[in-house]
Amino acid sequence: MDTKEIDLLLVKLFSGIADTDEIDAVKTYVASAPENRAYFQEMKNLWETTHPAFDPESIDVAKAYNKVAAKANLSTRREKRAWYIPLKKYAAAAAIAIPLTVMSVFYINHRAPKPVETAEVNYQKVMSPNNARSEIELSDGTKVALNVGSSLEYPRSFSGTHRTVNLEGEAYFQVKKDSSKPFIVHTKQMDIEVLGTKFNVNAYPDLSEIRTTLEEGKVKVTIFDNDKTHARFLTPNEEISLNLGTGDIVKKQVNAQDASGWLTGKIVFTSTPLSDVLTLIGRRYNVPIDFQLTEMEKKRLTVRFDEQESVENIFKALESIVPDLVITKHDNKYHVNSQP
Repeated sequence: MDTKEIDLLLVKLFSGIADTDEIDAVKTYVASAPENRAYFQEMKNLWETTHPAFDPESIDVAKAYNKVAAKANLSTRREKRAWYIPLKKYAAAAAIAIPLTVMSVFYINHRAPKPVETAEVNYQKVMSPNNARSEIELSDGTKVALNVGSSLEYPRSFSGTHRTVNLEGEAYFQVKKDSSKPFIVHTKQMDIEVLGTKFNVNAYPDLSEIRTTLEEGKVKVTIFDNDKTHARFLTPNEEISLNLGTGDIVKKQVNAQDASGWLTGKIVFTSTPLSDVLTLIGRRYNVPIDFQLTEMEKKRLTVRFDEQESVENIFKALESIVPDLVITKHDNKYHVNSQP
């Protein structure tokens, strides 16, 4: 089949009007090569965000094909330097389940920084803005949920000896097991290497700490601190954190589901510096917060909220928890101060 034939088959499959032979043809195509599976997943993501619920019997296949082709620039996708793929938003609590299209950018000849591979790797980048979450399925079947204000850079298809992705922000990974090809998550100062497992990584660049929390399986965490490298192994319900200011590394027992509570609309802070609590709340609710609390910023909080709670109520709760904390609002910005 040529490119146009497979694209037309995919449109018919996604619109629910493909017959048995056409469905089998798609299955054969997807199973025949890893890059075919990757392309199928990209087109599926594209279809789901550009087509709301509709009556399959009323679909105009030719019109639908032209719409998808125009959106993805199918006729020139191999020659263009970059093209854009909308990704479906991750199912979230009603408080942040807003209509949103998350854009992914496909980069040609973009290298991953580590590990060093001899071949060029094509990378895509998906960005989940503030107040929205997104879900991605990678070419190997690994599933990734991106929290608000996060981005993930990943290859269209995995090649070489490793499966490598680059994360900025927070994400929950369900890694498809492949003992011959380790899966590596790169962050600014922490690498997480696994074979197949479930874990949460919090690596926002504006926080004072980065954390990895393991839910299932086993992971190797390598921390880069100045000229030093530290390697640690985690077992289920263990967490490791690096304080970016002091360089302190802490490994401890936790409830791993607390770290991934954001998947189900929870806001959970466990021994989290106040400065990071305020930064994360500002990102979660997409509101500007100004604070300069000096020593008070280092105070650690363990507290739980529900996303359906208003930000005003959350700030009132923080004022009652932290002595001398005062939060006011003016000029459409929240200002956090300490009483003299």
